[in-house]
Amino acid sequence: MSKFIILVLFFTFSQENYIVQTPAKSSFQIVVNKSVKVTTISQKKLSKIYLKKIITWDDGRPILPVELNEEAEVRKKFTKSIFNKRVAAIKAYWQKQIFTGRDVPPPEKLSEDALLQYVENHAGAIGYLSASTSIKKYKVKVLSLQGPAK
Repeated sequence: MSKFIILVLFFTFSQENYIVQTPAKSSFQIVVNKSVKVTTISQKKLSKIYLKKIITWDDGRPILPVELNEEAEVRKKFTKSIFNKRVAAIKAYWQKQIFTGRDVPPPEKLSEDALLQYVENHAGAIGYLSASTSIKKYKVKVLSLQGPAK
């Protein structure tokens, strides 16, 4: 009987370890204007783009990041995954940038449809939205995200 209990415990714990080690499906997707040539982006580059530390694509075109409003659940998940910070910390970063005259934050859109319209209509634009949101009616493309973002 004790061998049976040990065997059950072994399989239980090994299954939990397997689940923990399996990468989680991302809760958001990264979309860009069709004119953007890249197909993948790293978490590190994405964070630099959204902090405006990288401002041009490899072909020299300006990068136009766009955000959802700070109340959007997907923005909270994106910010936590890409920056490992809360939205308030990123807002504080931008307040400092504004105060010192360095730069202004990316524009915010009130809905995913408004964000998609912006990305579709602005060459070089990049945005994020819920993984479950359909982009079929928009002329945008999804980038593959490299790195640990979830």
